[in-house]
Amino acid sequence: MEEGRLLSNEDLRIALAYCIDREALTKGVTAGSGFASYSYVSPASMCYDSAMDNYDPYPQDFDKAKEYLESGQILELPVSGRTIFSRAAQFWNA
Repeated sequence: MEEGRLLSNEDLRIALAYCIDREALTKGVTAGSGFASYSYVSPASMCYDSAMDNYDPYPQDFDKAKEYLESGQILELPVSGRTIFSRAAQFWNA
């Protein structure tokens, strides 16, 4: 991994994707009037593929996220002299 380029690690990006509850995020941001989308094409467009309605490559799954973090040894990667784990702990305890 390139120094200072934390998100260049694919395992970390996948783990983060598994942590997101897209439906809850969308409902919160749009006050319940929106929907999670995985395409830049609007469902109102004639070019929209309805197969995208149920497409979710990374459904929320904390166990899978943990597997990716552990397999890539993400929690021990140095970030400005500290590990990601200690940086996360510092953030959550602030």
